[in-house]
Amino acid sequence: MQDDDQDELDQISTIALLIDDLSSEDPNAKLHSILRLKAIAALLGAERTATELIPMLTELIDKIDCNPELMMHLAAQLGNLTEILATSENISQLLDPLEVMVGNDDSVVRDKAIESMRKVGKLLDSGSHLNEMYLPLLKRQRKGDLFSMRISACFLYADIYANLQDQDQRAMVRKKFTKLSKDDTPMVRRGAAQSIPIITKDLERKHAVDFLLPIIKSLLEDQNDSVKIHAVQSSIDAAKAVSDSLLIREAILPSFKTASENRYSWRLRFAVAE
Repeated sequence: MQDDDQDELDQISTIALLIDDLSSEDPNAKLHSILRLKAIAALLGAERTATELIPMLTELIDKIDCNPELMMHLAAQLGNLTEILATSENISQLLDPLEVMVGNDDSVVRDKAIESMRKVGKLLDSGSHLNEMYLPLLKRQRKGDLFSMRISACFLYADIYANLQDQDQRAMVRKKFTKLSKDDTPMVRRGAAQSIPIITKDLERKHAVDFLLPIIKSLLEDQNDSVKIHAVQSSIDAAKAVSDSLLIREAILPSFKTASENRYSWRLRFAVAE
């Protein structure tokens, strides 16, 4: 019995030290604790993690925003907390810190945050948490002044499509994704091109034709080579979704031919060859 009490005291002491390290001025101490967030959460339990730890981590973001390494690891670890939080109510608490991080201008941090946000989106109830919290968050990203926010919106809209059962919501996502694919900023259009394989996973065939084909055709003819390269790479997924060889020949192959003859971008020609 005494051994059990001692083990409990040791766990409490460990949690206290790790939480203290989150407030440390030493980046290495912070990193040590960030990498052990799942263990901290497991010892705290789901409720205390949701009500105490996550608000602390949200405040921590402002303090480490200038340190990409810490931000990257925190973004990744937040997604791992879904296993501890378990319920949709608790998991929804991760939306606040992740919303800040998915708009980060560092692509590595942003990619990790998007990955974690996608985990969260898949686990939210289709009722209030998805409709009243997650979709409005995506709207804020889409309308954000920072192009990095709109890049995130491309991936998150594409990913949540499969979770939506309401046809009006699916139509809304297709409409917003189309708008993002025509964004004035090339990096956002590139994000849309990269997101195509994600949205095709559960895209109805009729919408693969009336929604996806015009997008992929437009991106393949984009003025920016980087956008075209990613559009070429996503064309295979688009073609599989369309599943009509005649339409593919008419909509995609002419753009492929033009790209293969581009004399100024070997990367584009290489992407077509692949």
